[in-house]
Amino acid sequence: MIGDQSATAGGHTSSGPKPPEAKSTSNLAVRITLLIALVVLVLVMISVIWVLPRYIDEATVPLVEAPTAQIRSTAPPPTEAQTLLAREKRQAERALGEFLQRQALWEGKEIATWGGEQYEQVLRTLAAADAAFANGDFELAKTKYTTASAMLSELEASRPERLQASLQAAATALTDFDAAKVQHHYQIALALEPQNEEALKGLKRAATLPQLAALLAQAGEAERLSDWPAAQEFYEQAVTLDPQSNEARQGLAQVSAQLEDVRFRTLMSNALAATQNGQFESAREALSDAGKLRPDAPDVRDAEQRLRLAIQQSRISAHRRRAETFVQQERWQEAAEEYDAALAIDAQAQFALHGRRHSKNLAALHGQLGQYLMQPERLHSVEPRANARALLQTLRGMADKGPRLAQKEQDLERIMELAETPVMVQLLSDEETEVRIDRVGELGRFKQSTVALLPGNYVVRGNRVGYRDVRLELVVQPGATASPLVVKCREKI
Repeated sequence: MIGDQSATAGGHTSSGPKPPEAKSTSNLAVRITLLIALVVLVLVMISVIWVLPRYIDEATVPLVEAPTAQIRSTAPPPTEAQTLLAREKRQAERALGEFLQRQALWEGKEIATWGGEQYEQVLRTLAAADAAFANGDFELAKTKYTTASAMLSELEASRPERLQASLQAAATALTDFDAAKVQHHYQIALALEPQNEEALKGLKRAATLPQLAALLAQAGEAERLSDWPAAQEFYEQAVTLDPQSNEARQGLAQVSAQLEDVRFRTLMSNALAATQNGQFESAREALSDAGKLRPDAPDVRDAEQRLRLAIQQSRISAHRRRAETFVQQERWQEAAEEYDAALAIDAQAQFALHGRRHSKNLAALHGQLGQYLMQPERLHSVEPRANARALLQTLRGMADKGPRLAQKEQDLERIMELAETPVMVQLLSDEETEVRIDRVGELGRFKQSTVALLPGNYVVRGNRVGYRDVRLELVVQPGATASPLVVKCREKI
């Protein structure tokens, strides 16, 4: 039996764990020795339990057949008590073998290191089983060996909890700068899980604890003297030595905050001055640097809001100046666009609301006037002509139209006058053809007729019984003399 304490019972012994510095050099030899001992022990048990009884039974059979009476007289059958005792012994030995196999397995996994008091209890139970076996109480020995095996199973099941407890205890010891306890608990954790990353890193941290404590003490003294650069340097060395040290990180953060405070105030002062002077890019850069130092500082947010308002007001003012220039030039569409741009920044800017409305109205009037002036033939139709008259009426009621709009108004009035002045058109026929002008009416039969028509396009129709109808296009130009139009049905059907 292998364990972390010595115990003697039933002819098997256990030896305590070697110190950590010796394990690395003798671990392989110990494991080989344990394996050989285990194999020999199992072979002996098999021989005792199964082979030896058969051999004894066969040895009792004589090579030469003897009389039955003689055999009975020399070898009486075992009693029931003897048979029961032999069976209990075999069962106890089997239970012992099973325990020894499990113990060898778990001692190979360093149960003596992490088993603690519960493993000591297993060894005490094993010693009690050995004593019972030695006293011939095989039933009790079997029960004790079985109990010891069950206790090993419980120890195996408790490994995850023991690992977490060891890691937590080691972390607490790190906080207390107790290097010995840190090493002890992390070694237990590595016995439970040899590749545990936290324990491997923790052992490295434990080796630096004395140097870390000295650096932290130096940093604290520098803080007491308000020597912030020196304190920062010590804390930086401490963080480099142990990046996971909360004390080092927190101390470095506090000292760095002290050093950054002066720079922060300087940046804020520069930003506010640049904002007032319209140097927005410089203000933005200063606030950006200040924000990197203190991302959540209310002062930075307030200054950024001031900067945004100043930039907004500057942009609005620029749009206003450009809009006023376009208004003076009667470039109403461009002026309206500038007012729209100002309103996109501040939807409540009153000058932009009024200016946009005025500019869009005048831009629309310019557009309507331009369409009539570029396409005067539209005035030859009734509805467009009525719309043009309404437009002129609107323009007459405006006080401040500007020179360009006033000129366009005069041009429209001139072409409107021509569009509304009838032109005398002479029609010639044969007194047999019925003549009609669409949108004007029936003219009847005649040889010659003169009709007053407003400028525009007309359709003149002629029909006569027995002849094919005629359809003629008549275009009446404003202010022009129309040529006579002949309307006769000449083609017989």
